[in-house]
Amino acid sequence: MNVKGIIFDKDGTLMEYEAFWVKIAEAAVTDALVKIGADTALLYDIMKASGCEDGVAAADGVMCSGTYKDFSDIMWEILDKHGTSVEKDVLLKQITESYYASFSMGEVVPVCDNLRDVLVKIKSKGIKIALVTNDSVKGTEHCLEILGISHLFDKVYADDGIAPAKPDPYRINQFCSEENISPENVIVVGDTIADMLFAKNAGVAAVGVAKNEHNRKILEQYAPVIGNVSELAL
Repeated sequence: MNVKGIIFDKDGTLMEYEAFWVKIAEAAVTDALVKIGADTALLYDIMKASGCEDGVAAADGVMCSGTYKDFSDIMWEILDKHGTSVEKDVLLKQITESYYASFSMGEVVPVCDNLRDVLVKIKSKGIKIALVTNDSVKGTEHCLEILGISHLFDKVYADDGIAPAKPDPYRINQFCSEENISPENVIVVGDTIADMLFAKNAGVAAVGVAKNEHNRKILEQYAPVIGNVSELAL
């Protein structure tokens, strides 16, 4: 395959997921529960329902693959089940605010020590690289700045609340159009089901990233799997 473009996911692909998002999610959910007057003991149920148990996030869970709205919808269902009434739009606004307020709780850790060198090597081959994430624009800028890799991407696409989120193929089609690259020459690299379906829906190749056996087995149903991006063979 003549690779001319690679689209990377961010969380769990370029940076450690649990070190950042699990800690933030626990703090954000607790804060939101307090703000809406709900029982903070529901934290465990909410985290589990979103695909995170014992501090580990599953590749097929909403926490890894979804948007703030997806997460808010799951939270709303559990609150409703336990007798706490709150409007969906109010809850979404609150959990989003709580996430932003909890960013300092997360630690931005690259998935490998040589992450920057890996990306530089890819670009030295004349390959265009893009980032597509369901994280917010603000959150994405924060993470890339700390990682020191924002300048390496030809395109960065985050959740702006306007363009369809993964697994809709919109961003792949946009990247191919803007960079004049055929889909047959593009690879998506990600760590979730949403990433794999994102690639499939656009008709492009994919490579899964998994650091534990549970997630590896999930992703192997869709694509070849590597341990981290430093193992990407081109």
